Amino acid sequence: MLYQKGFTLIELMIVIAIIGIIAAIAIPAYFDYSARTQMVEALSLASGQKSPLSEFYGSKGFCPNNTSQAIEGLAKSSDISGRYVSEVKTGDATVTSFIYGNQTMIGMCQIEAVMRSSGVYKEIQGRSLLLTMAPTSGSFVWHCSSPNISKQYLPKSCQ
Repeated sequence: MLYQKGFTLIELMIVIAIIGIIAAIAIPAYFDYSARTQMVEALSLASGQKSPLSEFYGSKGFCPNNTSQAIEGLAKSSDISGRYVSEVKTGDATVTSFIYGNQTMIGMCQIEAVMRSSGVYKEIQGRSLLLTMAPTSGSFVWHCSSPNISKQYLPKSCQ
């Protein structure tokens, strides 16, 4: 009597097809996850500048530009960097208005985290994450957005 040892060709082809289907789903999902992880670093570094920028604006009445030098509690833009972020800049807002709750807010100051041009997921290379500040009665509200990054790559708090 002959005994079968191993797998038949059709069994091997089915296993390879299943592996291919799983890979086709998992690989794009992994890249999206990697990009969002890199954007979280941008949000974290930019968020670290919220308090100093709010204090500066509250006391001086204008938005500081930190691209050329450090200013009262705000480091120079190129000194704020990470593995995926090349610099974090502050200045006047380019996002002039945004919706907060049911109100339209007027943006005054902005924090911009610029992604590196290499070593970063290709869809976010050299692009920016923006935190825009708007004054309200006695405090400030912040809005997270990006003019050039797809929402699928932004952290959940920015979507």
